[in-house]
Amino acid sequence: MAGVLGGSSAALVMDSVLQGRDLALDEVFNLVDEASSKIILSQDMLRGAIEHAYEGMSVVDQELNLVAWNHKYSELYQYPAGFLKEGMPIDEVVRFNAKRGFCGVGEIEEQVNKRVQHMINGTPHVSERERQDGKVIKIQGNPMPGGGFVMTFTDITQYREHAKALQEVNDSLEARVKERTYELAMLNSQLLESKAQEEMANASKSKFLAAVGHDLMQPLNAARLFTASLAQYPHLDQESKTTLSHVNSSLKIAGELLTDLLDISKLDSGVVDLNRRDFAISELLDGLAVEFAAMAQDYQIKFSMVPSTASINSDLSLLRRILQNFLTNAYRYAKGNRVLLGCRHRGEHLEIQVLDTGCGIDESEISEIFKEFKRLDNPTSKSVSGLGLGLAIADRISKVLEHDIKVGSILGRGSVFSISVPLGKTITEIQVKKTAAMIQPLAGVKVLCIDNEEAILAGLESLLSRWQCEVICATDLADARIKLGLKGVAPDIVLADYHLDNGENGVDAMDGIRALYGSHLPGVLITANTNKELVDEVELKGYRYMAKMVKPAALRALISSLVK
Repeated sequence: MAGVLGGSSAALVMDSVLQGRDLALDEVFNLVDEASSKIILSQDMLRGAIEHAYEGMSVVDQELNLVAWNHKYSELYQYPAGFLKEGMPIDEVVRFNAKRGFCGVGEIEEQVNKRVQHMINGTPHVSERERQDGKVIKIQGNPMPGGGFVMTFTDITQYREHAKALQEVNDSLEARVKERTYELAMLNSQLLESKAQEEMANASKSKFLAAVGHDLMQPLNAARLFTASLAQYPHLDQESKTTLSHVNSSLKIAGELLTDLLDISKLDSGVVDLNRRDFAISELLDGLAVEFAAMAQDYQIKFSMVPSTASINSDLSLLRRILQNFLTNAYRYAKGNRVLLGCRHRGEHLEIQVLDTGCGIDESEISEIFKEFKRLDNPTSKSVSGLGLGLAIADRISKVLEHDIKVGSILGRGSVFSISVPLGKTITEIQVKKTAAMIQPLAGVKVLCIDNEEAILAGLESLLSRWQCEVICATDLADARIKLGLKGVAPDIVLADYHLDNGENGVDAMDGIRALYGSHLPGVLITANTNKELVDEVELKGYRYMAKMVKPAALRALISSLVK
């Protein structure tokens, strides 16, 4: 009764019956009229809601007859005017669609029976159908309480087109990954047409290099480990030694080029960390003098350095990188001439200068030399390797340090590159000559190496074995536990790459090994990832960080210091 008359009207009738009071006929009519009006209003509201729905909708009663639909549904399926009727058996509608190919491939009656059976069983379902006209329709069906079935139909054609386009872009990028360095250079040349395009190119390049840096560094790192191991083989003939030297030199150049690209990416993304402090300029100049004096003979350079007792305030590592680029540039373009490294006091600043007597630079081209991938067109440059990034990196680092760079040059006579650095507090006691750490013999040291790249593991095992270490290689934490258990040994030190398979990383792997063998166990994370948060995490946990490409001598010294 409540379902017909409504709750309040049904309560009134029951109350009259219980009290033995008769209801007047007009009162009964009023109750029925009121209930009918509410039902009609509810039906109108339901029809209005269905009609204004974003998706196409159709409603089937428990007798499998069509009782409601909206214009969107009729439009999606292109029904002829007047085709859809209230009370129409739903199998006729499905059959009409199947004959037009809207239900896919197969026998028409089989398609009809399959869809009608879903409604009979009250089975919820979701599917997508790509029609012959190219439209993609998402179909969702759900049973209604008390019987019946409601269906929604959504045109997702545009969404699928966008998804397909994105997938095609992704597939294209993967296919072109082998050409990424070449395409990056091409991208820069194409996007230098305007300032806005240049900014887009820089953003794209930074993300691109950060993503591929690890993949590019891995094979180079493995090759360096192998060549370092071979170089220590005692029975190499002279021809093999010469070939190995050439290979090692080529790998060094490749590593430097990649480092330059990654440095540009890091500087562009603004993640360079500063460590400003007061230090004696001799800390910087003495090291550079040793490094470049050793290279002078190869370049036929007469190199000299004028010492200074001044103190400056800067980031020693970043400032060294700038001066290394100045000196490297001078060596390349002043072959057979003189190069001088020295300083001049300029008020509250110290101007560090690199002078050469090379080919010089035309005044009109000085502003060009600090641009990326820019190399001046002169006879000397044709024999010079590199991408033209060294001075671009120096310029960007100087902006981070807020140090001014100046260039002076006379074509045919030479150049002077200088950087102005604030003077620091006077340092009265300076250890000019640092005592080299004693390199401990590594014979018998048990080294656990964790890396997901077989080539890296093979290179490490070969190199460490030359140092008479006992090497255990594993691809992840689980593999390491198994191999250590089988050997019945505890490692003296762990060397781990950061990026492992299945979402694992080297820091967690070293944590897992420490959990087994004690928190005192030293570990070294070897990675091309220079993210500051990662470096801080490594140091906070008491591990050591080593950037790729690995220098064998540095690796040996680090292991020696940690296991002594």
